[in-house]
Amino acid sequence: MSVTAVLRTLGARVSGALQVMTGQALYSLANFLTILAVGAWSGQEELGAYALGLSCYVLAYSMGDTLVATPYTYFRARPLRDARDLEAVAAWGTFIVASLVGVGLTLAWWGDVSGLARLWPVLPIAIVFGLMREYTRRQLVAQGRLTRLFRIDLAASLTHMAGIVALGLAGLLSARSAYVVMTLAAWVIFIPMRSAAQWRRIASAGTDLRAVLGDYIEYGRWLFLGGVCHVGSVQIYPWLAMLGGGERQAGLYAACAALVNLLGPLFLGLTNYFRPLFMAAFHQRGATGFLSYVVKRGLLFVAPAVVVALAVVAEGGNVLSLLYGESYRTAAPALMWMSLGMCAVAASAALQLALLAMRAPATNLYYHGTALLLLVVVAWLLREQLSLMTLGRMYGAINVAAFVVLGWLCFSVWRAQPDARRILSRSA
Repeated sequence: MSVTAVLRTLGARVSGALQVMTGQALYSLANFLTILAVGAWSGQEELGAYALGLSCYVLAYSMGDTLVATPYTYFRARPLRDARDLEAVAAWGTFIVASLVGVGLTLAWWGDVSGLARLWPVLPIAIVFGLMREYTRRQLVAQGRLTRLFRIDLAASLTHMAGIVALGLAGLLSARSAYVVMTLAAWVIFIPMRSAAQWRRIASAGTDLRAVLGDYIEYGRWLFLGGVCHVGSVQIYPWLAMLGGGERQAGLYAACAALVNLLGPLFLGLTNYFRPLFMAAFHQRGATGFLSYVVKRGLLFVAPAVVVALAVVAEGGNVLSLLYGESYRTAAPALMWMSLGMCAVAASAALQLALLAMRAPATNLYYHGTALLLLVVVAWLLREQLSLMTLGRMYGAINVAAFVVLGWLCFSVWRAQPDARRILSRSA
């Protein structure tokens, strides 16, 4: 291959990664702006209600990702079925998952669950359209249509941000109205981009639904259990904050979590972009080459997390006061501990991708299950003192402990590879 061809290929890959990460950054920026606007214009209690609803949204997203989206990416890389069948069944599977979550939220409304009842029916509707939008995004990534993905993310994010700002300026912004804006942003993008032929293909996928969806669930069942544990280990915190101090403390926690998760777009964009590349690298490289590949890509996750953690330690209180108001400054100590925990999350990202590539999805359950088990045990032991500071320390310490477990799992799986055993025997 000529130097020109190599440079052209490298440029295309860099451009693709930037498009995915920039689109994800815009999407997450819209979500961050929503949290910021609700917290600053509507108060801590409204922000707390929004955060509790968001925990349900994230649970639905995790279910769709593990049971449908990731298996779709895997099977599309193996030409065993018509790609159009895989795409159509993925659409049905995503809709089914979203609808099941919507039914659960309807039962929560019926039971008058605090923090959720007043978000019905806008939250279930937002989840249905939000998951269908995420299915569309994952489909475009798998097809390599990254420019179109970027355009969709740009249009949806601008629609979302414009709606939030308009409601805020009009004095109409609340947790409920924020979810209405999220629904409209997803609907405006998802519906028009589907051609009549694509809708007919989705509608006619019923004959393949059971077989293909069965393959998806068989591949993703361990990921699903791990995903539920992951969502629990992260999204239980707002509920613990509410138990310890009501919706006001849940709002303070949400304000801190929004800042800690500013790197979420980068992590998610890198994860979406590198997931198929990790899977290909594992089959194309030996154990030594794959190990080096994982370490180098891991630095892309860890370095920015360390920078943000140092900035939070130095100026966390001032940032909270500037963004949300002086009443939020008291959350600065908890924010520091949470930012340190995010460094451990960043270090875990590349290891999780490596384990998926090595066809060890059960380790995802062990990793997130460890974090969830530790959280449940510690929360029970400290149930009488669930202050914001306590929750921040729990977040940091539990993420570090889970990272240690994941590192040991990754080394164990890698060591079991034939090439790795030969390398280790020679070094011994």
